[in-house]
Amino acid sequence: MAMAVCCGAAFQTNYLTLFPIGVILLWFLANLWPLSRVVAVMAPLVAVGLGSVGFSALLQQLGTRPDQYAGFVGFAEEIQTIRKMTLYLIWKPAFLSERLGWWIYKGPTLLLGSLIGITFLQFLRHWRESNRKLWLLFLGLAVAPSLGVVLLDFFFNKHLHQPSYLVFAGPALAVVATYGSTKLISARRWLGMAPLAILLGLQIASIDWGSPKGLMGHRGLDMRSVAGLIQASSSPSHIVVIGAGDENEYGHPGSVVYELEPQTMIVVLRVTGDLEGLLADVQDYEDVWLIQAVDHATADVENVFANRLQESGRYREVFRKWPAIHFRKVSPLFG
Repeated sequence: MAMAVCCGAAFQTNYLTLFPIGVILLWFLANLWPLSRVVAVMAPLVAVGLGSVGFSALLQQLGTRPDQYAGFVGFAEEIQTIRKMTLYLIWKPAFLSERLGWWIYKGPTLLLGSLIGITFLQFLRHWRESNRKLWLLFLGLAVAPSLGVVLLDFFFNKHLHQPSYLVFAGPALAVVATYGSTKLISARRWLGMAPLAILLGLQIASIDWGSPKGLMGHRGLDMRSVAGLIQASSSPSHIVVIGAGDENEYGHPGSVVYELEPQTMIVVLRVTGDLEGLLADVQDYEDVWLIQAVDHATADVENVFANRLQESGRYREVFRKWPAIHFRKVSPLFG
């Protein structure tokens, strides 16, 4: 019953826990059924009862921002993307440079696949003494979040391609990836320690170590420095225009929002947005900051916005360092 209460309470924290909770409840139901059918049935009912308290919030969440991540990309691309996102749970480089290219993504993918392969080989070798029921639970917990995202994407016509949506698979995936190596250590220590040491190195390289843009950050200013410049170099009347770019891109300029003062006026510049309306609206501000998207996805509309602003004769560029451009209104007396 304690398990059921914890599962019901967990759903209140994040609706994506629905999928690992479902695996846990099914696993307990299957294992408790031969011992006590009453307990086996009552436990899921308690969890569902507690979870239903927040079910309306789930429906409300699914109905908000209908245009965000809209459109199912197809099962082939969906599976490929989910596979990459799953890898990011263990390995997303922040310490190494992107210039290393192939080795940053393909190398760790091969290592992770090898570690999982070693686990299954060890599992088959020790089939009789293995706790197969427990392993079934681990495998279910490792797969459930990915399967859940695929189902949400398919039924709600979305593409929820954010690694954070798979975070609940992390602990089970770590167990599956490292179990084989730990079994090898007892037989051949060096052979088991080698992949674990590499995996530890990958984990260390996934930490940004406090750098505001990550040690694999993009060129130019980090967003904390940009925010500092905006607050130090602007008049009280200023507006920040952020290039939309790819919202999934590492180092997206939208992160500057968290560093700015709450009262700062912020506008997102999109390819399909009302550029003429935006150009008219910014005329009310003394300072205009343009923060360009790091992936250049909205570079064309950003350049048009910057050029039109200067060509209007009302603003002049006073500062430029990637990804920020600062425009100041020209004084009618000294312009």
